[in-house]
Amino acid sequence: MMDVFSRKIIGFSFSESENHIMIIECIKMAFERYKLIPKHIIHDNHSAYKSQEFKKLSNCLDDYGVILRNSTPGNPKDKGHVERWFNSFNSYYLNRLIGNLGEGIKSKTEGGRAPYELEILYKSKPFLRNKELLIKTVSALIKEYNSKKEEDHSFKQSNIKFRQFKEWDIAKLFYRSGLRKVRRSMIFITIGKKNYSYTITDFQLANKTNGEYVLIRYDEDFPYKIFLFTSKSNRYLGMVKADQPIDIIPDNNHKKIITKHNHLIRQRIQKVFDSLVEDIDSSTLELESLPTVQVFNSKENLNKILSQAEDQFLISEMIDIQYQKPKKKRKSTDKKSQYLSNKLLRKMKYKKIEIIR
Repeated sequence: MMDVFSRKIIGFSFSESENHIMIIECIKMAFERYKLIPKHIIHDNHSAYKSQEFKKLSNCLDDYGVILRNSTPGNPKDKGHVERWFNSFNSYYLNRLIGNLGEGIKSKTEGGRAPYELEILYKSKPFLRNKELLIKTVSALIKEYNSKKEEDHSFKQSNIKFRQFKEWDIAKLFYRSGLRKVRRSMIFITIGKKNYSYTITDFQLANKTNGEYVLIRYDEDFPYKIFLFTSKSNRYLGMVKADQPIDIIPDNNHKKIITKHNHLIRQRIQKVFDSLVEDIDSSTLELESLPTVQVFNSKENLNKILSQAEDQFLISEMIDIQYQKPKKKRKSTDKKSQYLSNKLLRKMKYKKIEIIR
């Protein structure tokens, strides 16, 4: 996509064949970079421009006052700037790359096709490039071309004030959309088996949207921010950034908090250890109060001393035991007698009722 005034390439994309996805990505790149609303967009008569996706985009751009039209057939000058750029870019920039076959094997122009010997040589493994490397090299050459156009003083800067797209305008045109319910000022979405959460920090926006469905728009390639719109009128509400996880390497403030926390934990462990030491000391004193067992005592004497110590311990425990008072037994009532008495009372009641009647 070329800006005719400055002759700069403002958007480009790559694909093995021309399709509507490649065209939309090219326009999206131009709008995201410069955010200018153009007056006209002229394109060729390829079948990709008749797809439903491109028709939706053209209808949306019509709301912004952008006129999309195809070039008139039989009039190559209608978009001659782009056609001329392809010729100069291929002959000057791409010919510097080893492995370039000129305009391709289907070219009918004189000198546009490389010799047969070069075709065989460049199709061998040392000269072949993969798709990613090819995109990088061509992107670098386009950047070089644009930088030279900026240095060229023959193109004067325009004094016209252009209308500009805003971020939510680009989101309306190109981003994916979906309805989500806001719960506790949070929105959750899944993209490519990955879960993303977004917390609404703006107090006013949170009050408006909590418990309601909103239309969200997000970029699948860069899902770190979403744009909120009303579900009915498609009115812009605000932008929310994704919740970022805490860094593994702590800052200086985090380090201070961690050291303080570790110090408190050590103090607690030390207190528990001191209490255990006190319990051990008190138990050793109790053991020392018991009759001493000397080495020269015989086995019989040792058994007597140990039995005396056990008896003293059991007696002391028995004294400390507090027996509970026995619970009073309830009077047991015979079920048969109770049943008979209730039956008699019922009979008496019915008799009284009959007498009254």
